[in-house]
Amino acid sequence: MTSKKLINSVANCADDALAGLVACNPNLQLLQGHRVVLRSDLDSLKGRVALLSGGGSGHEPAHAGFIGKGMLTGVIAGAVFTSPAVGSILAAIRAVWKGCPRRQDYAGFSVGSRTGAPGLEEPRG
Repeated sequence: MTSKKLINSVANCADDALAGLVACNPNLQLLQGHRVVLRSDLDSLKGRVALLSGGGSGHEPAHAGFIGKGMLTGVIAGAVFTSPAVGSILAAIRAVWKGCPRRQDYAGFSVGSRTGAPGLEEPRG
């Protein structure tokens, strides 16, 4: 059987794209168990504003290409044409928490962020 697509499977295409991006760039890391890609130098950002972006992966996880110095701190990707999971949004915020997280405004992402916000509290220690 011949393939008509450049993906291994539709169900895993977003995960495969993120894993490939991280494998090609030592300045990025994948947050285990989530479709979250972060800068690998998070410790150097202590006391600075973290900027996260997110959205569905209908046209590949496009925002992941904008992670880096002077750009995004991380990206939360959803499945194809789906907003990111609330658990992944919370995991990303917790991973980069510096007391003042910020996010790019995107309608679906905003709804997910508001849904998850009650579960977010400032980390102790």
